[in-house]
Amino acid sequence: MKSFIGLFLALAALIDLANSMSTGEYICRAGEAEGSVEVTVVKDVNHVELRIGDNPPVIGEEINPYEAEFIKHKTNIECTAFGSFPAAHIELYLGTDKIEPESNLNTKLIGTEYKSAIVARKTLYPKHSGKKLRCVASVHLPPETPLQPVEKESSIPLHIITLVPLITCKNKTASMKDKYVNLECDVSAEKPMRSLFWKLGYNNQYIYPGNKTADFDEVTVEEIEGNDKNKRVTLSIYKMKKEHFNSIFYLIVEDNSGEIYQEPVYISQYYSSGLILRPCLLTLLILVFTQLFH
Repeated sequence: MKSFIGLFLALAALIDLANSMSTGEYICRAGEAEGSVEVTVVKDVNHVELRIGDNPPVIGEEINPYEAEFIKHKTNIECTAFGSFPAAHIELYLGTDKIEPESNLNTKLIGTEYKSAIVARKTLYPKHSGKKLRCVASVHLPPETPLQPVEKESSIPLHIITLVPLITCKNKTASMKDKYVNLECDVSAEKPMRSLFWKLGYNNQYIYPGNKTADFDEVTVEEIEGNDKNKRVTLSIYKMKKEHFNSIFYLIVEDNSGEIYQEPVYISQYYSSGLILRPCLLTLLILVFTQLFH
């Protein structure tokens, strides 16, 4: 009996000094008596590195923002967790929104510890300024495990600027007589904007925020997430008519120097048959029929 207890004490000492190589089933025999225990050694993530593009990696919470001018292509974002066993689970966030990686988790066993990494590609817009890019890593264990692993995180605040107003609009699809159809454009500008308004394509009329036309078209402007450099400009059309589908609308942005920028938006007409007719396609069809019956 003493021998049996001694073997278990030795096993306890071994587990106390355990590393990943100690994972497995341990069997203790004393005479005819035998006992076994399954041991899984877990090691928390040591640290996390977060890298944007070719910039040096950040470990922990970065105070100084990542500053960059807006570019219309995706940026590489890499997150790497070091020193865990087994391999760490990694998640990447922009603010509270999860970013999906380009590929599966890449892992490598170095000695008795894992290096785990994911890579994502995302376009960083001025509207993301003020948000944090966050990488969170931890070892995943079953919920019933008494001691859960500790999460490690690295983060970088973002400051994305654009020297000229960046206008992003959404084209719409609607049916005849649809009500309250909204055309939306997001505008980001580092410099102050003097005015934001719409040009109605079917009658070349300008409509400003707070004004309404006879068709009950109305313009509203709101800040995006409380940031006065990022605004959403909405043109609300009370009831869709034929002329709304046969023209192009323009959002007009004027800065304090009087420089004018504009972005076209159109509404495609949806028919019950499933056909969607866009203004450019409609013009082409008219030209074709004109030539055929000329």
